[in-house]
Amino acid sequence: MASVHKQKQSRYWYGHFRLNGRLIGRSTGETDKARALAVALAWEEAAKGRRVETENQARKVMEELLSGKLGREIERVTCGSYLERWLASIDGTVAASTLAFYRGAAGAFVGFLGAERLLDGVGPEDVVAWRSAEAGRVSAVTANNRLKAVRAMFEAALRERHVRANPAGGIKALKRSAEEERKRRPFTREEIGRLLAAADGDWRLMVQLGLQTGQRLGDLVRLDWRDLDLGKGVWMLRAGKTGRRLLIPLSGELVEELRARGQQPMGSVFPELMTRLGSGGKVGTLSNDFADLLWKAGLRRYSPHDRIAKGGLKARLVDEGSDKREQQELSFHSLRHTARTWLEESGQPKAVIDALVGHTGDMGRAYTTVGIDALRAAAAVLAVPAAARRGTGEDAFPVGPEATT
Repeated sequence: MASVHKQKQSRYWYGHFRLNGRLIGRSTGETDKARALAVALAWEEAAKGRRVETENQARKVMEELLSGKLGREIERVTCGSYLERWLASIDGTVAASTLAFYRGAAGAFVGFLGAERLLDGVGPEDVVAWRSAEAGRVSAVTANNRLKAVRAMFEAALRERHVRANPAGGIKALKRSAEEERKRRPFTREEIGRLLAAADGDWRLMVQLGLQTGQRLGDLVRLDWRDLDLGKGVWMLRAGKTGRRLLIPLSGELVEELRARGQQPMGSVFPELMTRLGSGGKVGTLSNDFADLLWKAGLRRYSPHDRIAKGGLKARLVDEGSDKREQQELSFHSLRHTARTWLEESGQPKAVIDALVGHTGDMGRAYTTVGIDALRAAAAVLAVPAAARRGTGEDAFPVGPEATT
């Protein structure tokens, strides 16, 4: 007859029953002994009784037996219903952009399997099949990031005991191709000059801010007048990705540029660029706009908006349903790399650089307080010459040792 017992390192009762003379044991997922015994008895009855030929038939038999033994209906949790439940549970606990990413990534997985697929019927082989399908549409980096979202969803389901194991837990990340391994690099000073010469209006100021503060495109485009104290020359920022509060000094030249735009008590500094943000605050359209600016500056072989210049490659990839993007050496994020590189080359302390650009360092940084004077001294290293700010030509930005003095 079926029996149950406790294991030292588990709060659940383990059930045992015999099948063809062999003793079978597994966790019942129950902390109450009586309910655990009911589960074990249902297993034993299923093993000795009704014949099943498919996984779905076996699941249905077990649900019927457990319903009778436990005196309640067994909840049938589908992938689609749990996805919505999980997203609702984390709404407000993560950034809006993170929630949008989870919805898109885990939603793609559920769409691949089917919303009516039972959650506890998903196995590692299903996750691998989906990961392989994603690798054919997007880059390995993107596929790996989406895998993390699926893993997080099943981890939550495991805590709620809707599944007995995380099917995505042991799935390894894809190896990046040689093209994807190519690292983005910082701008040279000559390239910054060419970029500013090609830019105008909002984008010229955005480039200056990106270089002199090292901040991400999303945080820059959301810049609000309320976050600026132009009298003291500082920007009080809560970083969208990390949630960290940063106090960023602004050069006198940047303060002049901002005042020239007609300072307001509140509201967006870049209202037109704000309209280019996508759902969930995504900056994909703005990134393409900047890539187009790189092309105009001669720093990219083709415009991202021009299919003809790519020899029809983009059109073919779209027709094939591929979202893969060709890896580029330069992007808006390269301004962040540039700021850090120039600061390191000038000999600024690591703690000062981390505090200025908002990078998370090691544990020691938590005990280091960086003063505003040190931040201003570091920011001065990234100052843009007046000729370059006016965009008078690619030679307007000095090249050589004098560029960092």
